[in-house]
Amino acid sequence: MSRITEIELESLVKQAEIEATTIVRINAAIEELQQEISGLKNSKSFKIEDLRMKKERIQTFLELCQNRNGRVQQN
Repeated sequence: MSRITEIELESLVKQAEIEATTIVRINAAIEELQQEISGLKNSKSFKIEDLRMKKERIQTFLELCQNRNGRVQQN
């Protein structure tokens, strides 16, 4: 078996830190979207344009998740 070098280990640690940061950002985006959706559900008056904007944000978010899916497991 080959030994992992210190440089390889440092590289793996750095990559793991980047991935962890990405997961934190994705989770924060999920929470923000959930709060916005909840606010819309509780609102008695909202505009169709508001819904379109939320839909676009959700689609952008889902695209981000799909692009990251190869490297980050979704929770």
